[in-house]
Amino acid sequence: MKNKILTIIEIILVIILLTSLYRIYNYNKEDKEFKDATREVQEKFEREELKTHDPKVDEKENRNREAIKKIEDLRKEYPSIVGWISVGGTEIDYPIVKGSDNDYYLNHNYKDEYNVFGAIFMDYRNDENFSDQNTIVYGHNNVRAGNFKDLHKYEEEGFFKEDRFIEIYSLDGFKKYKVFAVYNASPYDKFRSPSYTEEEGEDLLRYIKEKNTFNGDLPKKIEDILTLQTCSPGDTRLVVQAKLEED
Repeated sequence: MKNKILTIIEIILVIILLTSLYRIYNYNKEDKEFKDATREVQEKFEREELKTHDPKVDEKENRNREAIKKIEDLRKEYPSIVGWISVGGTEIDYPIVKGSDNDYYLNHNYKDEYNVFGAIFMDYRNDENFSDQNTIVYGHNNVRAGNFKDLHKYEEEGFFKEDRFIEIYSLDGFKKYKVFAVYNASPYDKFRSPSYTEEEGEDLLRYIKEKNTFNGDLPKKIEDILTLQTCSPGDTRLVVQAKLEED
């Protein structure tokens, strides 16, 4: 009887070991696939050059044309892409996708292939042109595979010794945002709505002022705001918010 019990225990331990090894193998495999796919789309984004540069119009208009063309060209191959995000001082330099809900791209990449590291994605309620009062963009906080893990640099002392801007390439052109708030929030707090009434906007600004760890000026109202969200320890969310810069 004792030998039988030992045999059962050995079988269980072998199963556990094999399961763990498979999970490690699968994790490493998806990590490699994520990084390969990221390099692929980054190279395509950088290769796209504006072929319609017009010396008769100003630099702003040419940059808007370039942004629109870059995204349009990427969408021919990857229709889910709605924009591109680059965050100053970080390695965040990725396409932004959008789905019909906020679940699909938690574990699918911009090619719509299954991958546990997911993609950077826009809230499905938002307009693809970044024209809402508040445009929300999500990304995982993965130590190995990137996405939005570098947003945690905003929590480091001295990170704001230089101005930090977020650049967006979209179907509406090039947009540049300046960060005004960094804070940790509950996933149930009301900072993730595309639109607000005047009263709701005032409530949100009070909430941000109370939570904000960055000593910056807040906007006067919720308008042309970009909200970036990723995970933090303890089932909280790191939130980085920025305001569209006027040219």
